Amino acid sequence: MSVGYPSRDRVRKTWNCSPENSQFLTCDNLNSFALDRFEHAWREAEKSGGRAAQVRLTFESLPTLLKNLTPARWTLLEQLKRDGPLSINELARRLERHYKNVHTDVTRLIELGLIERRSDQRVAVVWDVVAAEMRLAA
Repeated sequence: MSVGYPSRDRVRKTWNCSPENSQFLTCDNLNSFALDRFEHAWREAEKSGGRAAQVRLTFESLPTLLKNLTPARWTLLEQLKRDGPLSINELARRLERHYKNVHTDVTRLIELGLIERRSDQRVAVVWDVVAAEMRLAA
């Protein structure tokens, strides 16, 4: 099953749902070929004996990708993955950044689905892999 959700800055999220593997996120350009993705998913399913779950976060262009995944946000993702779930206050302290700026980044990363807020209000990275693919126009 594939579901797309529109988001601001012309970003599209697509979930290919399967319980076998929920730890993979791919960021790619809208110009990426759907047939190539289908073929890759098919081959992966053949190897594993089932459908491998993938979440795709699709950006319209490289500038849009870089606007949403800034170096500071990438560092934030790495810190959360390394340290596990943290409060925004603790995350800001560990990153040595102002709380307001970290809160803004966390809010956007939650909107994009790159991190999630837990019931205890801590935030966490739920992905093991983030892969980016950019195609040049022919």
